[in-house]
Amino acid sequence: MSELLRHMMAEFESWEAAAEFNIPQQSWADYTVNDRVDDLYIATFSHIFSTLREESEDKKSNLLSCAKTLLVFSKSAASKYISGVEKNRNLLYSAALYYLADQPPTAFLIAKDIDPDIFEIDLEKFLYSFLSRISDEETELSVEFFDAVSRGEYQRFDHILDILSEQVAIGLQHDPLLFVSSKFACECIDRFKSVNVWSLLERYSDCEDMSVWNELLSSNGGHPIWELLPSQVKAVESGILTGEKPAYSMQMPTSAGKTSLCEIIIFNEVKVRGNKVLFLVPFRALAAEVKAGMYSRLSNVGVEISASYGGNIPTRSESTTVENSDVVISTPEKFEALCQVIPDFIDRFDVLICDEGHLIDDGNRGLQYELLLTKFKRRENPVDKIVFISAILPNVSDINDWLGGDEGSLINSDYKPVVTDYSFVRSVNDKWFLDFNPHLDQPYSYFLSDFIQKDELKFTNQGTGNSNLLPGWSSLLTLACASAFKASISGSVILFTTEKGGSGVRGLANKCLDMLKKNAFITQQYQVENHPVDLVNYISMLLGGEHLLTRLVQKKIGYHHGDLPQELRREMEQSINDQKLNILICTSTLAEGVNLPIRTIVLHTVKRFNGRIKGFIEKRNIKNIIGRAGRAGKETRGRVIFANESERDYALEVINDVQLESAHGFLFSLIKALKNYLEAMNLTLNQEFFDSDVAKDISYIFESIDMSLLQSLPEDIPEEELDTFLDQMLSETLASKFCDEEGLTDLLKMVFSLRTERIFNETDSTMRAIMRNTGSSLNFLNYVEASQILDQNIWRSLTAPQEPNWFNNIIKPVLNHIGYEDSADLIIDVLNGWVSGSFYVEIAEDLEQDVDDVVRYVCTAIGFELQQTLSQLTRFAIELYEDEVPDHVVNWPQYMQYGVNRQIHLRLINSGVTDRLAVFGVARFLDSLGAPEDVRNLRRLLRVNREALNNALEQDPRVPALSISRFFDDYNI
Repeated sequence: MSELLRHMMAEFESWEAAAEFNIPQQSWADYTVNDRVDDLYIATFSHIFSTLREESEDKKSNLLSCAKTLLVFSKSAASKYISGVEKNRNLLYSAALYYLADQPPTAFLIAKDIDPDIFEIDLEKFLYSFLSRISDEETELSVEFFDAVSRGEYQRFDHILDILSEQVAIGLQHDPLLFVSSKFACECIDRFKSVNVWSLLERYSDCEDMSVWNELLSSNGGHPIWELLPSQVKAVESGILTGEKPAYSMQMPTSAGKTSLCEIIIFNEVKVRGNKVLFLVPFRALAAEVKAGMYSRLSNVGVEISASYGGNIPTRSESTTVENSDVVISTPEKFEALCQVIPDFIDRFDVLICDEGHLIDDGNRGLQYELLLTKFKRRENPVDKIVFISAILPNVSDINDWLGGDEGSLINSDYKPVVTDYSFVRSVNDKWFLDFNPHLDQPYSYFLSDFIQKDELKFTNQGTGNSNLLPGWSSLLTLACASAFKASISGSVILFTTEKGGSGVRGLANKCLDMLKKNAFITQQYQVENHPVDLVNYISMLLGGEHLLTRLVQKKIGYHHGDLPQELRREMEQSINDQKLNILICTSTLAEGVNLPIRTIVLHTVKRFNGRIKGFIEKRNIKNIIGRAGRAGKETRGRVIFANESERDYALEVINDVQLESAHGFLFSLIKALKNYLEAMNLTLNQEFFDSDVAKDISYIFESIDMSLLQSLPEDIPEEELDTFLDQMLSETLASKFCDEEGLTDLLKMVFSLRTERIFNETDSTMRAIMRNTGSSLNFLNYVEASQILDQNIWRSLTAPQEPNWFNNIIKPVLNHIGYEDSADLIIDVLNGWVSGSFYVEIAEDLEQDVDDVVRYVCTAIGFELQQTLSQLTRFAIELYEDEVPDHVVNWPQYMQYGVNRQIHLRLINSGVTDRLAVFGVARFLDSLGAPEDVRNLRRLLRVNREALNNALEQDPRVPALSISRFFDDYNI
């Protein structure tokens, strides 16, 4: 590509961005390309055909540049300034180029905007039908092609290519339009021949009867699977559909086709190879999303899927369901709980798929993740296959080696099906411009002048009529909000920050509201019409009409962070997905696996206060966040804007994958932390150390090790075999691999040996079994014995969920134990309102508390800390008293988690209902029918009374319209 063409394309990209962001015309009027649009179009086409004739390393990159240039002519904010190009035909060419540049989702998205009625040449109609996946029954070649695809007869593509080649020759001699359309069609079919799913499955799976695949590939929940993306092809070619190797590890960016690849893997394992699959995910929200996405597609083709991820105590019906399923989707902690109640449950799975595998490092989930994988590795009957998946791990090869894979089973792909542009806000003389893709050459690298001007940060003072600058007009908060408002013109925006408070989410939210209230000039093109009324009413009912989130949503802005209740986080995600919100302010909680179609991500900062100074967050986390920009099939491109100019160098390292943090597993982190502590304090590790006061500072390390030990030790192991077992077990952990490299192996073995000795000295085999089944540490056992809390008779006599004795004798002592002595009474009052079905704002008003404090109590003190401890105590009680434990005691951990207080509530939740307000409303309707708590055929009863139920919910003042809609979406009646 000539330097002149590169420069003109770069100017064209800048022009398109300027028009998209509504930059004044005078800022780009002197672009050379303004007067040479026709020259650019001709030069681009000349370059397209010279590129197609040659094979080179940058062929696809050149075709992509040309595809983007053609798209600007017909489908961009700048296209209104351009004339002389037939829109639909140009879109057809652009779509074909995107397809040839390995961007089929973008090609399909562009094709949806084409009006095929303008095409007169059959080859144009055929090319359109191929790119849009819509058969043209009047075009003979289209009919033949679609018939070949539907039958999986990919060998017939050679005949189609012969016909197309003939048309290319004829067009070259007589008809330019025929030549262009047939040449593009020929190139597209030639590519399709190598990536079509039928050809790949026949070559790389063990399937002898290919007709088994017909139903999945032809429908797939409404969208037929024709071909695989480059990252998926790489996985299939590695042999992942066969049983050749014990482990396969995939490092693929977000939106690279992981979900649909997993569906193919699961279908292959269940229907072709007859295996049972465990799909392991770290988060409950992600487990719910995975189930929702896969259920409609795989259940329609006879694959039985169940999900178990809520609570720590499996119900009887839940245990039965997962036993009878082909695929179980679960979190590590819930799977461990299932293993305690279902004998040999871990041995029933032939294939393990681990999603979001980088969380093997996570402080909350990593240890359980690692030890569960270690258990699968150590099974007597080896697991057939482990598939490990992460979007952001630079050392996935280390994990692959540990799991038993080799170089041939490692799938590393940097492919993304949507182009992402990275830009940096830079200040020049009270103006800010965008520096696009500075890590690349032209035409991908370009500047956009006057992205934000000082005058745009003014507002009209209603008292004086003067134009005044916004308070803090040059602050980073203002700049980030201004960038988000600008970017929202062209699509949904994520405004990312690292903290929740005044320098993070709350600060950005208040700044956005202030800018809108003052009608700052930069906000005057922001669209607030048609705000989501149902969502506003829902949030207002839960949090109050004057709450910050309520006021934001009225302006089509939301926020999302860890202190926001799960049901509100879900509504924020759904609303930005449905484009009911323009801007969503968030922390990294939004990046935890949830897929959203985001056009632009604006990063306010990538630094966070760590208690002493502000330091950069992990590069891996940033990589995960910016990977959400530009979802395949939803956007033709993604944009990432870094608002903080001082963070540019660090951000560029992230973009270029420079020194991304490796994953070593949380167990290794514990051992390293122990080593550092012992050296810093000049201490020796022995039994006396565990009893010392200084050991309390790192008690979390020993608690984690105790729990991992008890989960790993065989029940009847003789003491004389302990050392041999520990050596073998520890050698299989991921920690062992890295401890060897850093000289920590002896410390790893020593701490496990000392803790094992201590556990065996202080407990008998019966108590160790109870500790194992309850996930308890030695410290927790000591607490149980010292407090005598399980001696309380109410563990066997609770007849109503909210008996005062339950709160006084169980809940309050537990709150005191976990550090809430000063606020225990208040938290109990909050808990009472929570499980009674009260709204957060009602609880806050009753207790004269701030509603955000109530929300924090529910999410953290109640929903996490108290729930976790009470779950362990409840499992202890069940071990001790067995059938004497009443249902309300067994259910209490879930009552706290979901904010309910009846068995019928849990039955609705466990059958798929996700909205708490709907759960209470449906229960009130069932009460009106006189239905008992254990009513049989609950779904059938509600189906028969569906109209009456709908009427009752609509008339129920405590069930907003959004909850009703959510209920009928969740509950298939």
